[in-house]
Amino acid sequence: MKKIVVTIVFAVTILCVYFLVQGIKKEEAQYGNTKLPEIIVDSPRSGSVIQSPLMIRGKVKGSWFFEAVFPIVLKDNEGKEITSSHARAEGEWMTEGYVPFSAELLYPTQKRGEAGFLVFKRDNPSGLPENDASVSIPVIF
Repeated sequence: MKKIVVTIVFAVTILCVYFLVQGIKKEEAQYGNTKLPEIIVDSPRSGSVIQSPLMIRGKVKGSWFFEAVFPIVLKDNEGKEITSSHARAEGEWMTEGYVPFSAELLYPTQKRGEAGFLVFKRDNPSGLPENDASVSIPVIF
């Protein structure tokens, strides 16, 4: 009787592992092996028409913060800086997970319909190039 129970438990364990592996393979096929994005900007969306003051919201990996902030730069279509500020963590920022952030940018009036970029930069107090990272999203004034 003990042999039968052990055999059944072993067979069920093998089946569970098999279906777990198949589920992982199916998920990888569906979503790919892509890395999760470092930053998710909820507002403004890419290509949005913006105006001053600009309220910015999203979430970013905790590694982007230093002392609970990271820099944001607004640039015109030629790459010239219009203004800059810092996004502030809205929660515990010393984590590898996502942390909600918000920022407000005040900037001078720009020519209506012109394009620009909102640049989010990982705060890098070390100055080491391997710690640099940034994400740009296009905006319209």
